[in-house]
Amino acid sequence: MTFKYKSEVKGKGGISARVVAKSVSAYSGQEIVTWEYDAPKSILSEINTHSILVKNAQSSRAVPIKRVIEQIRTNPVTPVHWGSNKPGMVAGEEIDSVVKYPDEKYDYINLSKEEAWLQTARDVAELQECWEEAGYHKQIVNRIGEAFTFVRGVITGTEIDNFFHLRYHKDADPYMYELAKCMWEAYEQAEAEVLYEGEWHTPYVEHSRLRDKSPLSYGSYEYNEHDNVSYWIPISLEQALKNSSAACGQVSYRKLDTSKETVERVWNNLMGGETIHASVTCHQASPMKEPYDYYSNTSSLHWQDGITHVDRDGNFWSAQFQHWIMHRKTIENESCKKFHLRK
Repeated sequence: MTFKYKSEVKGKGGISARVVAKSVSAYSGQEIVTWEYDAPKSILSEINTHSILVKNAQSSRAVPIKRVIEQIRTNPVTPVHWGSNKPGMVAGEEIDSVVKYPDEKYDYINLSKEEAWLQTARDVAELQECWEEAGYHKQIVNRIGEAFTFVRGVITGTEIDNFFHLRYHKDADPYMYELAKCMWEAYEQAEAEVLYEGEWHTPYVEHSRLRDKSPLSYGSYEYNEHDNVSYWIPISLEQALKNSSAACGQVSYRKLDTSKETVERVWNNLMGGETIHASVTCHQASPMKEPYDYYSNTSSLHWQDGITHVDRDGNFWSAQFQHWIMHRKTIENESCKKFHLRK
């Protein structure tokens, strides 16, 4: 099965963004959107600064060392702006100075900025191989090359304006600016799907609706070569939520695989043990039928399951989502409430 994105925008330097799902509440008009992105690993900390957005990303602890080394050798992260050094966080204008690079035969050789950068990447990859041959784990070896490594991640949110206000800005890190630009353009190109009570925003799981307001079906289109026709293969809502969660989790280490066997294995690994890793269940959401606290009823006994709080303006929230119930907040024991040190 090949998943069809709602939109895709490719930017400079291998940076790109794709809208996986974009939905709008039939009751409040509040949108929720999920992106998948490829960006330099070095800006992951800046992405994670935006705590109102929920995120999963490729982990250096999960990707095989050889795959990382191959990426650094064949397609290393390269600056999209060769700015000059100056005080402060914002670089100066672009320059084209040669780099004096260490050389075994000569003390140094003069290389262009592009040549010097690629040679640095090759040298780092060679050093990583030395560490790998010595038997060190990928959580050590892969991090040596993170200046040259891409990361793939998933971002979901209802509150996206401040992210773009800060990151789609001329003073942002050039990598971050380029990613935000791709994300915004992909968002603008994608059409939002209207969802009703009991229906779910399920990234990586497709939807089908025969006509307006008819029941929503979850599943995928599978192409039959013999008939030259694509058939709709429906699945249950429970399976759709599992498939979506597992797919968001697979971003950290593998290509998308929503076969039932893989989904069950990933789901059980994340959600079936003593320690639950529930972040993958943050990306699915269902619209609140009553998104506002019209009666200023502060008693949570009357709140829809999954609502976590109400703000000063009377908007109901489920964790980071406004007017949408987060899947994670409907799962029992989704987080530890009382830690006990293990012996």
